[in-house]
Amino acid sequence: WRFPPIFSPGMITWDRWVWAAAVYESRALPVASLPNWIWSDAASPSSVWESCGVMIPFLDMLNHEDESAQVQWKKSDEEDESSKRLSLITDEKTKKHMQIYRNYGTLDNEHFMLQFGFTRMSNPADRVRIAWALVDGVGGVSPPADYEPVSDSGGIPSSYLVFESNEPDSLKAWWTEQRITLLGKATLNNDDTLDSLRKGKKITFCAFNTGKIDPMLIAVAVVSTLPP
Repeated sequence: WRFPPIFSPGMITWDRWVWAAAVYESRALPVASLPNWIWSDAASPSSVWESCGVMIPFLDMLNHEDESAQVQWKKSDEEDESSKRLSLITDEKTKKHMQIYRNYGTLDNEHFMLQFGFTRMSNPADRVRIAWALVDGVGGVSPPADYEPVSDSGGIPSSYLVFESNEPDSLKAWWTEQRITLLGKATLNNDDTLDSLRKGKKITFCAFNTGKIDPMLIAVAVVSTLPP
């Protein structure tokens, strides 16, 4: 038991641990946001600083804005370094009682929520994860009973479309070794990915709020919909 004078037995409970972790995670700043002199000569290696981050009182109270961020670190000089002092400057005039902001970084909403407890409307860096497995693209099967087209298929018969199917014979008939070989090329010949798919596991792709889609997802979709 480390530091018994500070942390007496029974003091650390699960609820207190969750509270402390949330306080730290929502306020810690990445070391990359600090002037180099802060950590370059420190006793702990840079990897420790990078994994733990730093906490700076009052600065953690500033809200996030991309375009309205006014605060940045003053470039290090001899005075700051010798006195071990951090200096912040604003990019524009700040009136009394005016709120000032800092930029937390270009992050997706999942990161914002888990790290800081909020999300952004119309976040350009936001993304959604799309999970896909072999069973999600099987041709030659009937559509599910609750199937509803989400877009105009241009008159293409449903027999030309692929659907989700867990039927072993249909799955084997559609995902031949030749098709799986093509799938391997679509996934950049990643043996671990192909092995996971063969075992029925899903792989994950990302689609971004900007409209950009993981190119690998498009390649996989092409392979899964190729006619026999």
